[in-house]
Amino acid sequence: MCLPRRTSPYLSVAHADELAGLPPTFIGVGTLDLFVAESIAYAQQLIRCRVASELRIYPGVMHGFDWLKEARAALQFVSDHLAALRRLLA
Repeated sequence: MCLPRRTSPYLSVAHADELAGLPPTFIGVGTLDLFVAESIAYAQQLIRCRVASELRIYPGVMHGFDWLKEARAALQFVSDHLAALRRLLA
């Protein structure tokens, strides 16, 4: 099977040719997440395209840490995420 050189933007908006005009974006990622570098790069791309963006990096946690409902980082993530949503809807 031959894989395309590029991922479709329909699978991941980070692969879109144009990011300008996207809605405000909140990105929360843990330092142990396999996608931390990609998340940071995507946030940088959004900023370069003047998309209102917020990047939060949570130390010492892996991908899916927000499912650990009682973990301090998960509680902080939920708080940060809801605050970003409130600002967007205000």
